[in-house]
Amino acid sequence: FWERRARRDNQGLGETRILPGNIRYLRITAFEWVQDQTGVAYDAAMRFLRDGDAIVIDLRGNGGGSHAAVRYLLSHFM
Repeated sequence: FWERRARRDNQGLGETRILPGNIRYLRITAFEWVQDQTGVAYDAAMRFLRDGDAIVIDLRGNGGGSHAAVRYLLSHFM
């Protein structure tokens, strides 16, 4: 069930955009984790963000989720 849900929800990565001024925007709707799948999706999102002059990570409406997903996301910044 959880794997199917994560795949359907793009691993909780709801939206990416380039805002004016080359600000990269990422909306994370939930912290979902499926071994060997979510990390790949997060890595792709981080590659998108790294080319920006600034980033916005929008967590509004995020109900939480997997600690593993949060740790993996934060590892890209620390």
